[in-house]
Amino acid sequence: LPGLDPSVVPVELVSKSHHICYKNSKGMNMTHTIKLHQFPMTNAYMFTDYQAQGQTIPYLIVDIAKPPSSRLNLFNLYVCLRLYICIQLISIMVVLTLLSHVVEFTLYMCSTALPCWAKQGFCHHLQHFPELKLCWV
Repeated sequence: LPGLDPSVVPVELVSKSHHICYKNSKGMNMTHTIKLHQFPMTNAYMFTDYQAQGQTIPYLIVDIAKPPSSRLNLFNLYVCLRLYICIQLISIMVVLTLLSHVVEFTLYMCSTALPCWAKQGFCHHLQHFPELKLCWV
């Protein structure tokens, strides 16, 4: 939209009317209309890998990118990828500038407790990165 910064996402208020029909104490049919106004948003939050230690999260998006003030290390990846409950509910955002050994480490850490069907699902998530070498240990 003209005048908005590229990082601004406009959210419009949504209105919906609900009609409630009932009989009052005298037996007469009554109708009331209730109008709901709401912003169509889903609550979410983010945190660093240090704040995430010890948590289990059902739906997870892991952004594997270089932190702005430091460098990415293997500990960061380990902590982030041990938070999930089910491999099908994790989304991994990989920056293609990462070296393949980092992703190999990620797969190794995940494979320690995963059955074969989960490993196949994980490989499906990474099919868009054919240049990466997958190594299950």
